[in-house]
Amino acid sequence: MTVHAFAWTSGVRRAWADRDSRQDARVMLTVTATIGLLFAVATSVQSVLAMGVYSATLRGVPSAPVAELLVRGLINVATVGLMLALVATLRPERRSPPFAVLQSVLIVVGCALVRALVQLATGVYADRTAWVAFAEIVTTSAACLVTMLIGFAMVGVWRRLRAGERERVQSQLETVLAYRELQEEELRVRREVAQGIHGSVQSVFVMLEAELDDVATRVEPTEAARIRRASGTVRDLRERELRSLSGVLYPVDLDRGLDPALTALVMRLPAHIAVQARFHDSARALDARATLPPSTRLLLVRTAEEALSNALRHGGASSVTVDLEFETPTRARLVVDDDGSGPAAEASWSGLDRLRRHLDLLGGSLVLTRSTGLGGATLTAVVPVDVEPATAP
Repeated sequence: MTVHAFAWTSGVRRAWADRDSRQDARVMLTVTATIGLLFAVATSVQSVLAMGVYSATLRGVPSAPVAELLVRGLINVATVGLMLALVATLRPERRSPPFAVLQSVLIVVGCALVRALVQLATGVYADRTAWVAFAEIVTTSAACLVTMLIGFAMVGVWRRLRAGERERVQSQLETVLAYRELQEEELRVRREVAQGIHGSVQSVFVMLEAELDDVATRVEPTEAARIRRASGTVRDLRERELRSLSGVLYPVDLDRGLDPALTALVMRLPAHIAVQARFHDSARALDARATLPPSTRLLLVRTAEEALSNALRHGGASSVTVDLEFETPTRARLVVDDDGSGPAAEASWSGLDRLRRHLDLLGGSLVLTRSTGLGGATLTAVVPVDVEPATAP
């Protein structure tokens, strides 16, 4: 398990590194191309139209502004294209700063030399002295270097933004994972306490009841009646209160599936309450095909239980509907509708507040509104679902 986890993590890290490298390359090339083309166009326009610098000859044809601008523009654009090709091939943004600087200098000097040679060959220079060529090489190198520095700066900004976003996502993920670990621990404690109540505590009450009944056979009739009443109270406490407490902590049908657990919940409602429970086919299919984690089942059951309790206790409802469906395999929607008095204008969430904060943290939601169907209150809970594939027996 550890080896597979390490291999999976290494694979993910390699995939992220490859994706980051491609993103950095796109940023570098996009910024370099944009700034470089702006320089190319601006330089051509400035030389020809603003300063009136024309070549002495252009392939033996007297110079004209339009032709001069076109030739200079094409040469400058070709220089930018050469710089982009070298950047895409050498990938200086992937190197350490000293090597990145060295590669950048080689790229810009090479591009400047090529540009100078092309301009000499096309007769762009009116004065073909070495100083003119040197000045052109220096200015071209400076312009290309500034362009690449802007590209490096934008790659650095992109990397910082990406790192910040990943830290935020990582922090959220760690929070959710820690919360789920607490959930699992709470679920384990609930199960153990419920089993303890159902087993050892109820056994103690059974023995206490038997002891009282035995004592009642050995005393006077008046005292025996009192002892038998006490024995009956112990029996009722064991049958109703302890079983109810055990079910509240951990519903006995929860391990069998979500449908039996919700069915057992609505069956505990008073007989005069009209209940309609709709367990949609999407939920039945998912429950049959995969194993929902007990923590998810318990959350759905607890939400339904809190909604039903509020409907009866605060709303005085006489009719309720429980509707559960899976909008997607990883998203459940639970709607509990009632015909009670509805939520007050300044209703306190009380017990629902903890559920709402719980669902908010997991990426779900809990909304309490006035019912448009039965006229009371409608509680709508959207619960994220982690599906674990069922294992073969």
